[in-house]
Amino acid sequence: MKNITALATIMMIAGISHAHAFDAHIYANTITTHNITTLQHTITNTAFGSFGGSMATTLSKTATLAPQSSKAPNNNAKIYGSAPIYGEYNDDGSAGRSGGDRYNSDATLTGMWFNWQHASENTKFDSFERLDTKFDNAMFGVSGGQTKLWNGTSKWGIYAGYIDGHQQNSNIDISEQGGYVGIYNGNKFGNLNVYTTINGGVIDNSADTILGTDEYTNMWVGGAVKTTYSFALDDTFSIIPGLHIGYTWVKGENYTAASGDILNNDAFSAFEITPSIRAVKHIGNGWHGALSSAYIITTNNGGDISVNNIDVDNLAMGNFIEYSISLEKSVAQFTFTANIGRRDGARDGWIGGMNIKYAF
Repeated sequence: MKNITALATIMMIAGISHAHAFDAHIYANTITTHNITTLQHTITNTAFGSFGGSMATTLSKTATLAPQSSKAPNNNAKIYGSAPIYGEYNDDGSAGRSGGDRYNSDATLTGMWFNWQHASENTKFDSFERLDTKFDNAMFGVSGGQTKLWNGTSKWGIYAGYIDGHQQNSNIDISEQGGYVGIYNGNKFGNLNVYTTINGGVIDNSADTILGTDEYTNMWVGGAVKTTYSFALDDTFSIIPGLHIGYTWVKGENYTAASGDILNNDAFSAFEITPSIRAVKHIGNGWHGALSSAYIITTNNGGDISVNNIDVDNLAMGNFIEYSISLEKSVAQFTFTANIGRRDGARDGWIGGMNIKYAF
């Protein structure tokens, strides 16, 4: 009798395990579409931050000349905050490479940058086992020259990037690799900044479960706009509130799974609304630091799933908060920035990375 009970228990556990694996199997595309919306948050904010100038720019017009070194000649003193976009709006060089306050309409290209960001976190869906998530996002951008726009200035840029990701729990293991391209426009009117971008990309995915391995592809297009305003509390410290609004449309692939099931995945779209606040401080001797916080609110539509023409419930993911600390230093024509932070909520874990900019 005991043996029969033990056998029944083993069979029941095996059945539950198989059911959970089956759930993971059919939800693989949903998992990756939600990942793309979070990646879009990272990509668009990285573009805005990298093209929009260094921390010194955000110190506003009230900032004064601050020599990077006490030994620096007066005519080469670094300017913090006076350039429309610090080091990338192409001053004539008289104020030093790290800044400048003169408009130069002859510049076609003004700089380039490389950015790498890494995330190691838990991804939480309703009614689904959380996933251990790791992503690397590498981006490269080229900044264009500025033009006059009403009483302000405008600039453009182009960027491209590569994504490598991995997600797993006890029932599924997903590998994701892909790339994207985008264009940027940034406008500055005094202390008001308005950034916009549109982009598109492709990710190839491989999902392993006990039912087999499924290969499928996601494509997306999207855009975002971010508005910030810099309040200078003194010459070395500014508070910058902002609002980021984005939209992403993701195409899922219909495919026959390794199990023989026919999976139909409708297109998925998501809106992002993210209020944020940032504090930037000139620490001294050319070093700048920043504290940032943002609350990422995402609403989505579509992404319906059917298995062999039978509709199944979709997965939903909540909002999350993101906060980080950054440190920056300019050396000659280079600006180096490092950041580390956390996410809590639907995304729960650590984020961090670095940025290198070169001004022509």
